[in-house]
Amino acid sequence: MTSQQPKDYIVNPFTNRLIKRGSKTHKRLVSANLLDEELVKSPEDNIVLEAKDSSEAKQITTRMSKKAVGKNKVLTRRGNKVLKANRRPTRQETIDKVSDIAVDTVLENRDDLLSQDLSDQEMDDYIRRMIQIKLIGGKSKPIPIPQRQEQVYEDDDDEYSE
Repeated sequence: MTSQQPKDYIVNPFTNRLIKRGSKTHKRLVSANLLDEELVKSPEDNIVLEAKDSSEAKQITTRMSKKAVGKNKVLTRRGNKVLKANRRPTRQETIDKVSDIAVDTVLENRDDLLSQDLSDQEMDDYIRRMIQIKLIGGKSKPIPIPQRQEQVYEDDDDEYSE
């Protein structure tokens, strides 16, 4: 990265890794509206301060106020640098968010679900696909399962009557 300009790289908001502008990943994030180009900063913008050594950086990190960093940000250390980083959601926060999305998805599509004649397993699979589409940010609905047609078997009773 030393040969490239720091402005050529941005932080992936989901992995917190550097990605190059114009790369396949960058284009996917921008096209899916998951990456707002105006809010993206270079890694150097996340540096709060540089200490003389790592022990001094540790002391500074413990003394600094969390309010000074901002909402959903935490202070971290890398060597002798004190950085701002995204706060990772707790397990409970993740579970709550996914549960809310699942309930909202089922409530939004309640009429579609009730209008289809599906078995329990088919209904389970359909709801699961709807929730997965909603979680990945999709705006479409899963392909509806075609209505089952009752099969009619014609038996010739004459063959068995002999």
